Amino acid sequence: HLVAQHMSNQDLSEQITHVIRSLKSSGVFAIQFAYPLNGKIDILNEDELHIKSGAVVRTMDMFKEMVLKAGGEIVWSQVLGRFPKYGSGWYGVQIQRAQSRNK
Repeated sequence: HLVAQHMSNQDLSEQITHVIRSLKSSGVFAIQFAYPLNGKIDILNEDELHIKSGAVVRTMDMFKEMVLKAGGEIVWSQVLGRFPKYGSGWYGVQIQRAQSRNK
């Protein structure tokens, strides 16, 4: 809970890969991540200051790509909160192994 925004894209991708690989065929991994309300990512989004302060944001497309590359698929997603003061919000997602891996 509230960890993904403190991780670089590389670190989060690696963790998602390990979690998906560890899931049972019917298992579900739930995670939340921060997204930018304006849909744009700051080039310096993954610098030390952003990581320490929990300000690493990702678009849903970026997150879906991470999950797909890791062999998973998003089976549910929902906006959990919007914080205009900070220009970001939270998505909650549930991930399972991609169906082709379940067979």
